Amino acid sequence: MEKRGQVTTFIIVGIVLLFALAFIFFARDKIIEQVTSKIQVQNYLRGVIDNIKKEAGDCLEKDAKNAIYILGEQGGYFEPKSYVEYYGKKISFLCSNIKGDKRCLNNMLSKTEMEGRIKAYLMPKIKSCTNLAKFEPSTLSFIPYELLYDSSKVDLEVTINKKNVLLNLTMPVTVKRGDVKFSQDYFYKGVNIPLGDIVYVVNDVLNAEASLGDFSTLSYELFSLNKYEIVRSVTPYTPTHKIYAIKEFGYDYEFKFAVEGE
Repeated sequence: MEKRGQVTTFIIVGIVLLFALAFIFFARDKIIEQVTSKIQVQNYLRGVIDNIKKEAGDCLEKDAKNAIYILGEQGGYFEPKSYVEYYGKKISFLCSNIKGDKRCLNNMLSKTEMEGRIKAYLMPKIKSCTNLAKFEPSTLSFIPYELLYDSSKVDLEVTINKKNVLLNLTMPVTVKRGDVKFSQDYFYKGVNIPLGDIVYVVNDVLNAEASLGDFSTLSYELFSLNKYEIVRSVTPYTPTHKIYAIKEFGYDYEFKFAVEGE
């Protein structure tokens, strides 16, 4: 009887061990399945955020570059109020005529004001260009998720540096599924146009025109070691108006502005 009891005990222990091993293998498969599923969700949502970042970056760069070129064609303004028509473009007078004086009244180009004008010009374009609705999940999505954003919180900071224009777009976006979540609040882009350098040169020209009534392009080019190309011309119908075109060597960008004559 004692031996039978021992055998029975061994059988019970064996069965318990067998069930324990089966449970461990079953639980392991479930854990592996859950981990694998979570990794898939993470990779998928990270891809969605990356696509949103690319969309926002491409939008920023395209619209900002276009805006900066318009400023260059029109003397730092999108809608010039005091200007001269020159080959179909409205070029702003940045130095106004003083009657009976070869000097002019300096309307210096302000970098801070230009940053504000770029922001005001870009904001509505960015809101329409960065179309987050296209990232809304559909029934055909490989992995369903939530897209959370608030268009009322969109804002833009523009910084004009010597060699580039930096754009910092505030646009809080979150994609989530369960406890997996990815968020992006800021989107950065730089446009490699030396607008800061150009503004500095423009104001040098304006200071000379305002104080002396003239500006030596050759002397300035030599003094700056031929870093800039400065071309001065006159308008066809009013030859007293001066048109300046400034370029920095190594960049495909030109900035024009006008000095008003009699």
